[in-house]
Amino acid sequence: MLHEGVLTGELEWRHGPGGMSYLPAMNRIEVGTALRPSLQAQRHDVKLSLNFRLPAEAVRAGPLELVLHRLIVPGGVDLRPASPNGRN
Repeated sequence: MLHEGVLTGELEWRHGPGGMSYLPAMNRIEVGTALRPSLQAQRHDVKLSLNFRLPAEAVRAGPLELVLHRLIVPGGVDLRPASPNGRN
């Protein structure tokens, strides 16, 4: 697990039966043992959380599948979350 450094991320999304599209985060965040803001602080400060801007096609009416694809550690090993449906 990452203890200190820089982190960014990537989402997977799709509308309907088509293939998944990938969307990188708009920013990077610093993480570390000394940097432990509260969850509330992270949610309200764009500098403390990963941010994604969904394209217009993703926010149109209808069901949207949205999944965290990976956390990217520049110069390190990408972190992939466990997938409840076994897609990883």
